[in-house]
Amino acid sequence: MCGWAGGFYEGRQRLPGDEPRHHRTERDRGRGALPAGPHTVGGLPAQAPSVPTPTSECEPELPKLDLSKPSVARVCEFITGGTHNYSADRALGRPLLTAAPWMDRAATAARNHGQETVARLAAQGITQFLDLGCGLPQRHGRNTHDAAQRHRPESTVVYVDRDPMVQAHVRTWLAETPREQDLHADITRTAHLLHQPATACLDRARPVAVLLHEALPWISDAKAQHLLETLRNWLPAGSVLSVIHSAADSHPESTPALAGLYREAGILYRPRSLKHAYPRHDSQKPGA
Repeated sequence: MCGWAGGFYEGRQRLPGDEPRHHRTERDRGRGALPAGPHTVGGLPAQAPSVPTPTSECEPELPKLDLSKPSVARVCEFITGGTHNYSADRALGRPLLTAAPWMDRAATAARNHGQETVARLAAQGITQFLDLGCGLPQRHGRNTHDAAQRHRPESTVVYVDRDPMVQAHVRTWLAETPREQDLHADITRTAHLLHQPATACLDRARPVAVLLHEALPWISDAKAQHLLETLRNWLPAGSVLSVIHSAADSHPESTPALAGLYREAGILYRPRSLKHAYPRHDSQKPGA
């Protein structure tokens, strides 16, 4: 997501995650004041987690690489000064920045907030992370496994994304980090995702942190709700669900224009209020 950030953290409590062009440096996100977080709060029922059965979700069709069309991950790379973007991505990114000049700072702030979240969760003892909609890898020291392993070197991360370019870059990057796994999958096909070998390697006798950082604004309300509910039922005791999300009311003067630009490019962009869209979840105050 390239927008602005808010987040909630939820925990199941124990009973007694063309040619490339070089631009600025990286994604430091300067969105405005964000919560000091993370705060693990109640809300998940104390029950044995269940694994959904992948019926019609089996063998989902994934997108093919098409550099003639913009992708969310590459547009965000352009907006935040990354290198892995092409002309179609820049053609969308420039009007986005014109409509919302704060977007680069917002995206950088959200990424920094995600790193802080992972570091705090690892410091609290969580060593398994499932990073859904992970996006393109960042430079050394700025990825989920980097933040986790600074506190718990034994931490492992499963990186999941449906974008084939993201997956190719993740796979190359992870050749240097044997503790990590990559999975090319659609996060909205949740049952199928949770039955893959990469996710099956997670030890569900121990807590798992599921990261939905900048992932939900790109899927419909119904699919987002299904994803969250499936994860709630799957997560073991002591787990955390961390969400960073575009807030619909942070920049109301820009939101319709941004949604319209994405829509013209064939991309759904759905900022929403977590508190209103997902009333069962406790939420932190969104950053501006």
